[in-house]
Amino acid sequence: MRWFPLFILAYLIVGIQFGAGAFLRIGNGPPPNLVLLAVAFIAINAPLSAALIGCIIIGLFQDVTTGQPPGVYAFSYGLFAFIVSRWRWLPPRGNPITHVVIAFTGAMLTAVVLYIQGIVHPDVPAHTMPDGTHFPAIRLSLGTLLLGVLFTTLLAPIVMGLLHRFRKLFAFAPRSRHRFAM
Repeated sequence: MRWFPLFILAYLIVGIQFGAGAFLRIGNGPPPNLVLLAVAFIAINAPLSAALIGCIIIGLFQDVTTGQPPGVYAFSYGLFAFIVSRWRWLPPRGNPITHVVIAFTGAMLTAVVLYIQGIVHPDVPAHTMPDGTHFPAIRLSLGTLLLGVLFTTLLAPIVMGLLHRFRKLFAFAPRSRHRFAM
């Protein structure tokens, strides 16, 4: 796997999520997690070790931009990459149904990790801007998280289909036919 295109993808997708996330909402609902769709693309195409490293790096990029405690997205994306890389039944990587199943799995896993993090560690400090503006800590409700899961899953065939067209840039190693189960 080529790492330079991965860093470019991470930079672009986190930038799009951070910059355009508010414009991608439906009403007052949550924005789709476009970063998760890039992580899913890496997880289904890269070998296990490269997928783990790449997804954790992308998660750390997202942790920095969202204000979450460092490692929340990195942990959930690393766990997701590990689970997806170990699946033996994975259908063809370019199939839209595969994209939907993988995106739903990743979005649910990330939502569960975010929800548990909010329960276990509810005292994330509020943010104060240099001009003195005070922003309280944001806690997402379970309904908001599940709505984000649905929205992310619906966009999976489009975003992952576009990423699949650029698959050759990453030089993913072919998957072995004989893989061992966990």
